[in-house]
Amino acid sequence: MPRLPLQSVCDYKCATEIAIKKRTIEGKKALHQQKRELKAAKDKIKPLGFFKAKAQAALNKWIVHVRDKGLGCVSCGKMNVTMQGGHYLARSIRGELALTPENIHAQCIHCNLFNKNAHHAYRVELIKRIGLERVEWLESPHEPAKWSKQDLLDIEAEYKLKLKGLK
Repeated sequence: MPRLPLQSVCDYKCATEIAIKKRTIEGKKALHQQKRELKAAKDKIKPLGFFKAKAQAALNKWIVHVRDKGLGCVSCGKMNVTMQGGHYLARSIRGELALTPENIHAQCIHCNLFNKNAHHAYRVELIKRIGLERVEWLESPHEPAKWSKQDLLDIEAEYKLKLKGLK
């Protein structure tokens, strides 16, 4: 038994015995099984927001690098700048549209983070890209989104697969 909090073994002899066990095939299999169980336990306690952020990141990456590649910033039209997935209707206000691809377009960092007046230009360009009917649909009321952990994992996997398939 370890004597101090950061010790994993009590002495050199125990450490040697554990190392020998880990080298055996059964020991390696048991170690891999323990790691899988630990990972599953960690995933179980992660909050829903963690999975939503991963799904959002995968969707944004697909939008910037595949769907809107070569179109430039939706607000100012600049090309060859660092782009982000900019939401037409902010996630903080319209969370139900956070993972809706029509609400997200490639936007330069300046317009997305610092230029609060870019919203009008965003709307004008958005009408050109998706049409007035879809913009009005985005602006209309929607039911609150109730994503499950599995829904978010599926969204993340879908856009990672789309991104991987087109590279």
